[in-house]
Amino acid sequence: MTGLGFTRTGRGMAPFVVGVTLLLTAGVADGRAAPKEPRSPARLELVGIPPSHSPGDELNIALEVANRSQEVIEGFSLNVSVFERVDSRSTLHAVFDEPPAFEDSSFGKDYERRLPPGASTTVVLEETTEEISVLAESDDGGVYPVKIELFDSEHTSFLDDKPVTVPLIYYPSEPQTPLNLSLAMPLNNIPRQDPQGAFPAAAGARSPLEEAVAPAGWLTQTVRVLRRWTAAEPEPAAPTGPPRGTNRSGGRDTPVPPGGRGPGDRETSGRAPGAPGGIRLALAPLPRLVEELASMREGYRRVAGGATTQLSAGSAGAVGAEVLLRRLDSLLARPSVQPMVGPYSFASLPALEGSFGFPDGTAGQQQLTVGERVLDNVLQTEFEPEWVMAPEGRLDVTSLESLKLGNRGDMTLFAEDSLRSPANPSNAGCPEGSPSFACPVSTRTEGGATTGYVIDGGLEVRFEELARPGEDALDLQKLLAETATIWAELPGRSGRVVHVTAPATWRPEPALMEQLFESLATSPWLTTVTPSEGLDGAQPPAARALVERLPASEAQIEAIPALDLGSAHATIESLSAFGAPDSLVDRLRRNVLVSQSSLWWGEAGLLEQGAEYAGGAEDQANDEMRLVRVGAPERITLTSRTGRVKLEVFNDAAYPARVELVLFSAPLNLNERIVKTIPAGKQLPLTIETAAKTSGTFPLSVTVETSDGYAIPGRSTDVLITSTQLNRIALGLTVGALVFLVFFYLSRAIRRRRARPREDGAGAPAA
Repeated sequence: MTGLGFTRTGRGMAPFVVGVTLLLTAGVADGRAAPKEPRSPARLELVGIPPSHSPGDELNIALEVANRSQEVIEGFSLNVSVFERVDSRSTLHAVFDEPPAFEDSSFGKDYERRLPPGASTTVVLEETTEEISVLAESDDGGVYPVKIELFDSEHTSFLDDKPVTVPLIYYPSEPQTPLNLSLAMPLNNIPRQDPQGAFPAAAGARSPLEEAVAPAGWLTQTVRVLRRWTAAEPEPAAPTGPPRGTNRSGGRDTPVPPGGRGPGDRETSGRAPGAPGGIRLALAPLPRLVEELASMREGYRRVAGGATTQLSAGSAGAVGAEVLLRRLDSLLARPSVQPMVGPYSFASLPALEGSFGFPDGTAGQQQLTVGERVLDNVLQTEFEPEWVMAPEGRLDVTSLESLKLGNRGDMTLFAEDSLRSPANPSNAGCPEGSPSFACPVSTRTEGGATTGYVIDGGLEVRFEELARPGEDALDLQKLLAETATIWAELPGRSGRVVHVTAPATWRPEPALMEQLFESLATSPWLTTVTPSEGLDGAQPPAARALVERLPASEAQIEAIPALDLGSAHATIESLSAFGAPDSLVDRLRRNVLVSQSSLWWGEAGLLEQGAEYAGGAEDQANDEMRLVRVGAPERITLTSRTGRVKLEVFNDAAYPARVELVLFSAPLNLNERIVKTIPAGKQLPLTIETAAKTSGTFPLSVTVETSDGYAIPGRSTDVLITSTQLNRIALGLTVGALVFLVFFYLSRAIRRRRARPREDGAGAPAA
C-alpha cells in the first residue's frame, strides 16, 4: 500500500471524471438512448469513525470494500477529499445529497488486496488531522465533509460509482460553551396481549413479549444499555467558565443536577470513551406495555397453534418480566432520568378529538387517566402529570385544552407543525440570530399557559434514519453532525437547548445504542440534560401560537374506516350501567383504548389487529348483558277486561344486574318502564296489571334495556295477548236482545188473540 500524496487543490482525478460525464452527455444528445447503468462492481461503506477529532488525532475512518461482481478485484484505490467547514444546516443537508465539486484537501491510498467474488475487506484511514491542510489551518470547530471514492488499482474507473460522504467533526480546541441536548425516549411496543388476556405465539415458539424479556431480548437489552449510560457519574474535575450552578450569562443560580453538571457546564477532563454514565434523558414507558409485563409476571396463558398453555409465575417469561420491571423501576428512579407519562396506548391526542374519539369527548382524558393509573399501580416511580409526552409531539389547541381540563399539560413537547410559523421567517429560530429553535417555547390557550420544547425536525429525521436498518455508522455520524452544526450557529451563546424525541418504535441493536450514548456522552460540543433541567438556566421561552386544528396524517386517514370506536365505547358504558364489576368494565374499556393506538397505523394487517380489540370488547359486553333474559309464555288469554300478565326475569350473571323492562302495547293501554335489580343467579317474577280496550289478539313487546337506555341485543320478546271479555258482553247483549224480541212478539201475539173474541162479539146481530 502506498500513499498518493496530499495536495491543497486536489488530485488529477477530477478531469477524468469530467471527461466521462461529457462523453455520456454527448451520447444522449445524439439521440441514442443511454444504456442502463450496470451494477457497480464493488460497494464502499463506512463502518466506523470517531465521533469527533482534535489536532493530532488519527482519522481512524474504517471502510468496508465488498466485491459484488463475478470477477476478481486485483487491488483498489481510494481518493479522499476534505472540504471546508459547512456554515449552515441547509449546506450540511446539501452535502449529504451531493458533495461539493471542488475539494480543499485531498489524498489517495492504494491497496494491493485481492478480492474474489463475494469477498470483502476493511481498511482504516490512519492519517492525522495535522496532515490535512484544511484541518490543520482551521481555527473553527464544526463539520468538515469528507468524500471518499473507490477506484480500481489503475485509478481509471470507479469500482463504486457512489462515493461515501462522511461528516467529520473537528474541534481545534474544546468548546467552552456546549449545546444542551434534551433527549426523550418512548419505551414502546405494539400490544402483545390479546383481547382475551392471552399472549399469542407461533406454533412451537414463545410469544413476542416473552422473547423481548429474555436475556438477549430487545426490551431487556434496551433497559440494560439505558441503565449503563445513565449511571451515576464520577466526581467531575473543576469546571471551565462560571462556577457550577451559575448561568453563564451571569443570571440567576441554576440548580445543579446530581452528577455535578448543570446546563452549559463542562468537565475539563471529559469522559473516557467507553466509561458508563454521562447521559441524562427523559423516559416514557408505554403504560400498556407496563401493564402487559405486570400481567405476565403473575403467570400467563400462551396461545399457539390453537392450543392454550398456562404458565406459572415461575416460568421463564414471568421471571423475565418481573426482573425487567424491577430494573425499569430503578432506572426511572435515577436523578439522570426524568419519568414522563403519555397516553395509555400511544394514541394521537388530536385524533382522539376527531375520528378516533368518543362522542362524549372523554377519549383523551381516559387515555391519560388510565395510563397514569397503570403506572402508579405497577411501578414505584412517581410520575408528574405536569409533563406529558404527546405521541410525536402532535398537539393543537383542541387537544391541549382537553389536557388542561384534566390539570395536565403544563409542560410538554411540540412537533414543529403544531406551532404557527411566525410572519417573518427570519424570526423562526431562537434565540435571536439562531437559525435553529434552540430554546424553550411557551404557548397559551383558554386553559392557561404551557411551556416546553419544539422537537427539532432535522434531528428527528436523523433519528428516524438511525432507526432503519442500513448504514448505521454513517447515520449515527450524520446525527452527531446535525448537533455540531447547530452548536456552530452561535458557538459562544450559553443556555441554548435543542430537543429531540426518539421515534415511537425505535428499537436499535444494543451495540448501536451503546455507540449512540457513548458518542453523546463524549462529544465535547454537547451536554445532555433532562427536559426539566434544560428549562433551568435556559434562554427565556419564545412565545408561539398553537395551531387550532392539526390536519389528519395520511396514516390516520387510512385508519379511519377500520377503526370505528364510538359504538364499542357506548356499549361498554352501558355494561357499567348494567352493573358489571369494575374490573371487567375497566378491562374492556382499556381494550377500546388499545384500538386507538397510533402504533396500528400504516399497515393493513396491524389495523385489523387493532380493530379486534374494540370489536372483541363490544361483543363481550353484549354477551355479558345477554345473561339477563325474560321468560314468558308465547300466548296469554285475558278473560275479563282487566287482567294480569305474569313474566319472569332470569339473571345468569355472577353479580346483580340492573335493568329496565320496557313494556308496550297500545291495545292494552300499556307503556311502562319497570326498573329492577335481579340478584346474581336468580329469577324474579313480575306481575303486570293491564286492561284491554278491545277484544282480539295483539302483541305485547317486552324489551330489556340498561338504565342508560341501551336495548340489549337479542333480549326483546313479543307475547301474544288474547282478550275474550268484550266478546262475552257482546254475546250477552245479543242473547238479551233476542229474548226481548221473542218476548215482545209472543206478547203481541197473545194480545191479538185476546182481542179477536171481543171483536167477534161486538159484530154479531141482536137476538
